[in-house]
Amino acid sequence: ELRSKKKLGNLEEKSDVTTAIFMVIGLPVRKQKGNLFTWTKKTTYYEMTLQRHPDFKIPSGSYARLIQIWIDTEVKIKKTDTLDFGNSLNAFLKRLGIKKGKASREVLKQLLNYLTTRVIVRYLTDDYKNRRTELDSVISVARDLYFDAKHINQLNIWHSKIKLSPALANYIQRHAVPIDLNLVAHFKNNPLALDLLRFIVYRNNALYGRRKGINFDDKELYEHLGCETKNIRVTRERVKKIIREIQHYWPELKAGISQKDNKTIFYLTASKPLISKKLLS
Repeated sequence: ELRSKKKLGNLEEKSDVTTAIFMVIGLPVRKQKGNLFTWTKKTTYYEMTLQRHPDFKIPSGSYARLIQIWIDTEVKIKKTDTLDFGNSLNAFLKRLGIKKGKASREVLKQLLNYLTTRVIVRYLTDDYKNRRTELDSVISVARDLYFDAKHINQLNIWHSKIKLSPALANYIQRHAVPIDLNLVAHFKNNPLALDLLRFIVYRNNALYGRRKGINFDDKELYEHLGCETKNIRVTRERVKKIIREIQHYWPELKAGISQKDNKTIFYLTASKPLISKKLLS
């Protein structure tokens, strides 16, 4: 069970950051069958395509999302596009809050999958048939990694390092908002929950102190999160449960699924953030 806010101590010492670059459409929840070279997801407003490196796969699952959060945090806090992963895989795993063991090999796979991926996001404007507005970038432009999944405590003379795409690093710098590590740790094995949590945190950060709130058809939320909508009742209940879990720890959060004008909507009203954005300045 998620512990209460009071028992978790000083939240300001337990924060990472998150950005919106993969909140347009979340990464695949699970491994893709057939080792596809490209993976595309389209919503009403956006289309995102991931292209894998010839030697690796499309990133997916919880570990890829935890790696995203770690990279966002390093870029924002250290204000650099060159990241140092330390000189052992175990040091990196501890930073992610993952215990060593069978997870080590999968984390390393997802790290390599993620770093070598090319991301193309198209904004589908009203006249998108005659116009292309898009973001096109690889995650990292250079890598020097020395991780060994069989010997995760093995130290090396050189630290493992990567250089991110300058465009991506700049995007992270401009769009980062703080996210509570305790909530991230609680949902670390739930890709859908990690995506929903990041979506709520990011959108609430923009709403707080500026606007009253937002609401829209809940099907748009599920589409955005990449959920199956064939059995929308099941998806709706899953999302409601996740929101309740978040609110157990973040009671100030005013969000949920409700009925309005004979429609089922997702609503988010400006709520006091768990962690102030001032921490990032």
